[in-house]
Amino acid sequence: MNERTRRIAAWYLILQGVLTSAWWIAMFLYPDWRRPFFAAPETEIGWVTFFLPDAVFFIGASMVAGIGLLKRWSMAWPILLVHVGAVGFATLLAIGQSLATERGWLGAELMLGHFIVVAVIARNLRPQ
Repeated sequence: MNERTRRIAAWYLILQGVLTSAWWIAMFLYPDWRRPFFAAPETEIGWVTFFLPDAVFFIGASMVAGIGLLKRWSMAWPILLVHVGAVGFATLLAIGQSLATERGWLGAELMLGHFIVVAVIARNLRPQ
Protein backbone atom coordinates (compact mmCIF):
# COMPACT_ATOMS: atom_id res chain seq x y z
CA MET A 1 0.00 0.00 0.00
CA ASN A 2 1.40 3.38 -0.91
CA GLU A 3 2.13 6.10 1.63
CA ARG A 4 -0.92 8.22 0.75
CA THR A 5 -3.31 5.30 1.13
CA ARG A 6 -1.74 4.29 4.46
CA ARG A 7 -2.18 7.82 5.79
CA ILE A 8 -5.81 7.97 4.63
CA ALA A 9 -6.47 4.63 6.36
CA ALA A 10 -4.80 5.88 9.54
CA TRP A 11 -6.85 9.06 9.63
CA TYR A 12 -10.03 7.09 8.89
CA LEU A 13 -9.36 4.92 11.95
CA ILE A 14 -8.59 7.91 14.16
CA LEU A 15 -11.67 9.80 12.97
CA GLN A 16 -13.80 6.69 13.47
CA GLY A 17 -12.64 6.52 17.09
CA VAL A 18 -13.37 10.19 17.70
CA LEU A 19 -16.81 10.05 16.07
CA THR A 20 -17.74 6.86 17.90
CA SER A 21 -16.79 8.56 21.18
CA ALA A 22 -19.09 11.46 20.30
CA TRP A 23 -21.84 8.99 19.36
CA TRP A 24 -21.61 7.29 22.78
CA ILE A 25 -21.80 10.64 24.53
CA ALA A 26 -24.98 11.37 22.56
CA MET A 27 -26.42 7.95 23.49
CA PHE A 28 -25.88 8.72 27.18
CA LEU A 29 -27.20 12.29 26.97
CA TYR A 30 -30.19 11.71 24.67
CA PRO A 31 -31.95 8.41 25.49
CA ASP A 32 -34.54 8.91 22.73
CA TRP A 33 -31.75 8.70 20.14
CA ARG A 34 -31.01 5.05 21.08
CA ARG A 35 -34.09 3.55 19.42
CA PRO A 36 -32.76 3.29 15.82
CA PHE A 37 -29.44 1.86 16.96
CA PHE A 38 -30.24 -0.80 19.54
CA ALA A 39 -32.54 -3.83 19.49
CA ALA A 40 -33.69 -3.16 23.07
CA PRO A 41 -33.04 0.55 23.76
CA GLU A 42 -35.53 0.71 26.61
CA THR A 43 -33.52 -1.69 28.76
CA GLU A 44 -30.21 -0.62 30.21
CA ILE A 45 -28.65 -4.02 29.57
CA GLY A 46 -29.60 -3.82 25.90
CA TRP A 47 -27.23 -0.95 25.17
CA VAL A 48 -24.98 -0.39 28.18
CA THR A 49 -23.41 -3.83 27.68
CA PHE A 50 -22.10 -2.60 24.33
CA PHE A 51 -20.28 0.37 25.88
CA LEU A 52 -17.23 -1.22 27.53
CA PRO A 53 -16.25 -3.48 24.61
CA ASP A 54 -16.90 -0.58 22.21
CA ALA A 55 -14.72 1.74 24.27
CA VAL A 56 -11.80 -0.70 24.33
CA PHE A 57 -11.97 -2.56 21.02
CA PHE A 58 -13.86 -0.23 18.70
CA ILE A 59 -12.77 3.22 19.88
CA GLY A 60 -9.47 2.39 21.56
CA ALA A 61 -8.10 -0.13 19.09
CA SER A 62 -9.21 2.00 16.14
CA MET A 63 -7.43 5.08 17.44
CA VAL A 64 -4.29 3.22 18.55
CA ALA A 65 -4.07 1.41 15.21
CA GLY A 66 -4.52 4.72 13.36
CA ILE A 67 -1.85 6.49 15.40
CA GLY A 68 0.38 3.45 15.04
CA LEU A 69 0.02 3.52 11.27
CA LEU A 70 0.98 7.20 11.19
CA LYS A 71 4.02 6.55 13.38
CA ARG A 72 4.84 3.24 11.66
CA TRP A 73 4.65 1.18 14.84
CA SER A 74 5.27 -2.51 14.24
CA MET A 75 2.22 -3.38 16.37
CA ALA A 76 -0.19 -1.21 14.35
CA TRP A 77 -1.31 -4.02 12.04
CA PRO A 78 -1.91 -6.59 14.84
CA ILE A 79 -3.89 -3.97 16.76
CA LEU A 80 -5.85 -3.27 13.59
CA LEU A 81 -6.64 -7.00 13.37
CA VAL A 82 -7.98 -6.93 16.95
CA HIS A 83 -10.18 -4.02 15.91
CA VAL A 84 -11.40 -5.83 12.79
CA GLY A 85 -12.26 -8.94 14.81
CA ALA A 86 -14.13 -6.91 17.42
CA VAL A 87 -16.05 -5.01 14.74
CA GLY A 88 -16.92 -8.29 13.04
CA PHE A 89 -18.22 -9.75 16.29
CA ALA A 90 -20.23 -6.63 17.14
CA THR A 91 -21.62 -6.50 13.60
CA LEU A 92 -22.84 -10.09 13.74
CA LEU A 93 -24.28 -9.53 17.22
CA ALA A 94 -26.13 -6.40 16.07
CA ILE A 95 -27.49 -8.18 12.99
CA GLY A 96 -28.59 -11.16 15.08
CA GLN A 97 -30.34 -8.94 17.60
CA SER A 98 -32.03 -6.98 14.84
CA LEU A 99 -33.22 -10.18 13.18
CA ALA A 100 -34.58 -11.44 16.51
CA THR A 101 -36.34 -8.19 17.48
CA GLU A 102 -36.91 -6.48 14.12
CA ARG A 103 -35.40 -3.37 15.70
CA GLY A 104 -32.04 -1.60 15.75
CA TRP A 105 -31.34 -2.00 12.05
CA LEU A 106 -29.60 1.37 11.67
CA GLY A 107 -26.93 0.32 14.14
CA ALA A 108 -26.48 -3.05 12.41
CA GLU A 109 -26.19 -1.43 8.99
CA LEU A 110 -23.66 1.15 10.14
CA MET A 111 -21.60 -1.59 11.80
CA LEU A 112 -21.65 -3.68 8.61
CA GLY A 113 -20.39 -0.74 6.55
CA HIS A 114 -17.54 -0.06 8.96
CA PHE A 115 -16.65 -3.76 9.13
CA ILE A 116 -16.26 -3.93 5.37
CA VAL A 117 -14.06 -0.81 5.34
CA VAL A 118 -11.73 -1.92 8.13
CA ALA A 119 -11.47 -5.47 6.74
CA VAL A 120 -10.36 -4.02 3.38
CA ILE A 121 -7.92 -1.68 5.14
CA ALA A 122 -6.42 -4.57 7.12
CA ARG A 123 -6.09 -6.74 4.03
CA ASN A 124 -4.37 -3.95 2.10
CA LEU A 125 -2.02 -3.07 4.97
CA ARG A 126 -0.89 -6.67 5.52
CA PRO A 127 2.87 -6.70 5.97
CA GLN A 128 4.78 -8.35 3.14
